[in-house]
Amino acid sequence: MMQNPPVLALPSAKPKLTLLTLPAEIRNQIFEYVLIPGAVYIHAPPDGDLPIKETSSIISAPSNHFSLLAVNRSIYEDYATCFYRRNTFYFPEGPVGYAYSYYTKLKPEHQRLIQHLGIRLSLADLTPAVLDQMFKPTSSAPLGRPRGQQRDIRTFRLSCLKSLRQIWVPKLMLMDHIHRFGGSTDTEGLRSVRVEGALSKPLLLTGEELKVQLEKVENEEIYEPFHKGGKELKELITTVQGYASGLIEANLARIGEKETIAWMKNLPAWCR
Repeated sequence: MMQNPPVLALPSAKPKLTLLTLPAEIRNQIFEYVLIPGAVYIHAPPDGDLPIKETSSIISAPSNHFSLLAVNRSIYEDYATCFYRRNTFYFPEGPVGYAYSYYTKLKPEHQRLIQHLGIRLSLADLTPAVLDQMFKPTSSAPLGRPRGQQRDIRTFRLSCLKSLRQIWVPKLMLMDHIHRFGGSTDTEGLRSVRVEGALSKPLLLTGEELKVQLEKVENEEIYEPFHKGGKELKELITTVQGYASGLIEANLARIGEKETIAWMKNLPAWCR
């Protein structure tokens, strides 16, 4: 009687290796490296409307790899909280209205997850739109003058510094408002606010410390923007104002008012 030949077992196919099938510990390390660059920058969406893919349109970081959150719902549900809680979200340059407008384009559930906010005080806050408003040749402008008439260096410089202060203080107060009323779902609100500026060591404040330092803001002179209770913040702002003042004055003396305004409009933000 013939016996059936033995059946050779074929080697089983190896399971397909994907990001989601990696061991949890390794997968978490990968996502932490990719999704927590430390600094995330809020900016305007191209069309001014709330985009479908929020993370790729109104926020950016050195790597921009956080678009991984949009790959599928599983990744989003597992790692979105980590992304929004652990990074520092920086306001865009320009007046407080821009910062508030772009911040509120983040989804409300994402705003509530944010625990760390940042701001960089610089000449970049004098955006082209701000400069056009400041220097338009009409009597209604803050620095209105007859067309063709030049300002002296001191008037031009102090006007720029005054405008910078009128931008910086409300943006810091907006951070305080977010801490009190619209920040993290945790009872303590924002965990930290990072304030940066040229030639200055970054200042890291808790939400409560920022609140205390801003409570006594009054209409001080241009180099005295804060009460004694905000000494560290005042010193940082004074240093940044001094740096901006030197840049403006040097360029006014070298190339004149018109070219200085053009230089301020075109200078890359990281140089300011």
